[in-house]
This record gives sequence, structure tokens and C-alpha cells, in this order.
Amino acid sequence: MTMAEALNKIIKKRKTSALRLSYYPFLLAVKDNVPEVETMLIKRKRELNNFLDKLYTESKKYLSKYAKDKYYCTCGKTFSSAYDFYTHVFKEHKLNILRN
Repeated sequence: MTMAEALNKIIKKRKTSALRLSYYPFLLAVKDNVPEVETMLIKRKRELNNFLDKLYTESKKYLSKYAKDKYYCTCGKTFSSAYDFYTHVFKEHKLNILRN
């Protein structure tokens, strides 16, 4: 399943708890914190997948360390969940892809 398909299921609230995806917390944070996604869903799936892939790659750069369910940001803050980490990255750090 592509990230675009998974995000579409999350937004439409279809049995998302059954999705065992490593990027599931990332997609939840995108849904809640990136307003551009609503307009991106109208575009072609390939464009949305490219956008999500670039956003995922860029936001991972802020992860300095992961150990025992702790996520350490490069700014020094620690988070207990991936969702909290990605929410912090989207709100506090200005990602290049979101500036365009």
C-alpha cells in the first residue's frame, strides 16, 4: 500500500487500526498538522506520493536518535511517541517542502 492510499484511508476513517505500517504515526501527524494535504488529495496519486515521500525524508532528518520508544529531536527535545515527534517537527521546524 502506498502512502497516498494509506493517508486516504486514514482521512476517510476506514479500519485504520488494522494498518500495520511503519509510517502510520507519520501519516496521522500529516493529517492533523499539514493543511496542504487536503488539496493534495485532489491531485494525482503519484504527485501525492512524491510529496509524502519527500516530507517523510525531510522530517526524518530531525530525528537524532531513537532508543526504547524515545524519539530524540536534533533540537534536544525528547518524545515518547512517533506521532508527538512528527507533530513537533511540523509545528516547530520549518520544513523546506512546506515552504513552497
